[in-house]
Formats: sequence, C-alpha cells, structure tokens
Amino acid sequence: ANVVSYIEKHTDEDEKITVWGNWDIIYVLSQRLPATQYSYQSPIGTVDPEIYDEYFAGLAEEDPSLIIVKKDGTEKLMMDFIEEYEYQKVFENVSNVTVEIYRNPQCGEE
Repeated sequence: ANVVSYIEKHTDEDEKITVWGNWDIIYVLSQRLPATQYSYQSPIGTVDPEIYDEYFAGLAEEDPSLIIVKKDGTEKLMMDFIEEYEYQKVFENVSNVTVEIYRNPQCGEE
C-alpha cells in the first residue's frame, strides 16, 4: 500500500507509469495507466526477448512519470534504462521484497 500511496500522491490520474515485472495490481490500485502496451514483461519477455525491445522503445517514447521496480533479479535491463534516461530514485521500501520508485527527471520535483 505504501507504493500505491506514493503513486497517488505524486502523480495525476492522467500520468502514465510503468511497473517492472509482473505486478499489474499496482496499475489497478493506483488507477494509473501503463506507459506501454506491456503492463508486465515477465515471463513473456523470457519467451520472446523482442518484447523487451518493444517495451523499452515504448518507454523512451512515452516518458512515464514514474518507474516502479520490484526487485526480483531480472531488473538489469530496467536499471540500465533508468540510468540512461537519468530517472531519480524517490522511494524505497525494503521488506520481504525491495521496491524502488524512480521519477522522470522531466517531471520536476514534488
């Protein structure tokens, strides 16, 4: 719920986000739309790696306000994207899983 609260507080309903992994409930609970046609990338990206190319091309074009990363050992491609586009870490929750939220530098500060 902390992740959803952060998203609701720091974005408007018309802003798009992306969630790394297979965690579509975040879109539903926060009432935010995914930035690409791929609301989740795992396991479909493992089956067809071209999906990752389409996903990251869509992200670069759409410029999501927030990127939510649920660390599961598969996030290297996403972390490379975050670094390349200079997203800034604005939230971290470490419990049974680590979740980090990164803000688009184009969006300014809250």
